[in-house]
Amino acid sequence: MQNKIEGRDDIALLLLDILRPLKKCYSRGHAWLHIGDTGAHYGVKSARMEGFARILWGLGPLWRNEYPTLPKEAQEEIEQWRLLYIDGIRHGTDKEHEEYWGELGDFDQKMVEMAAIVTSFLLSPKKLWEPLTEKEKYNVYEFLNQINTKKVHANNWRFFRILTNITFRILGLPWSEVCLKEDIDLIESCARQDGWYVDGHNGQADYYIPFA
Repeated sequence: MQNKIEGRDDIALLLLDILRPLKKCYSRGHAWLHIGDTGAHYGVKSARMEGFARILWGLGPLWRNEYPTLPKEAQEEIEQWRLLYIDGIRHGTDKEHEEYWGELGDFDQKMVEMAAIVTSFLLSPKKLWEPLTEKEKYNVYEFLNQINTKKVHANNWRFFRILTNITFRILGLPWSEVCLKEDIDLIESCARQDGWYVDGHNGQADYYIPFA
């Protein structure tokens, strides 16, 4: 099946087609996504959180808008994804749940995955943040705020902490002005001419921005 791409509805349907095969790969509590056994320099728990979080780069923007012109079954599927992810966020940030994403260490891969989560909260607060209970919001904040207490690589990783603290500020949660200033200053120090940046100060060009 080939999808025509002529508008936002078409992109939404394409995203659903891409994501649909993943549904069977989520854990019972929906906080982990395990597609297959591969290798990484970080542990299994972080890898499965990574799988869960990366899908939000598509779903977060999807939930920002309503889609009244989509077929009813597509609208229902969008809602099913939303409920699945609220479930996963609840369990992933609950220290008492078996699928808790875990405590952060310095330079932890989970810092990277926070970016998709907080961006989704910013894009779709009514769909993703507001449905949480006060206790669940506290759990989410406690988990995410760990990034302000640990060492973060002095490169594009600082964007992840910037996004997290901006999200805290917009949602009316305590945020770290010290970390935000430090991170923005570091990113600015990596700027070169014509919109290029180095990825930290090791001389390597940051290729994410040109890719985007």
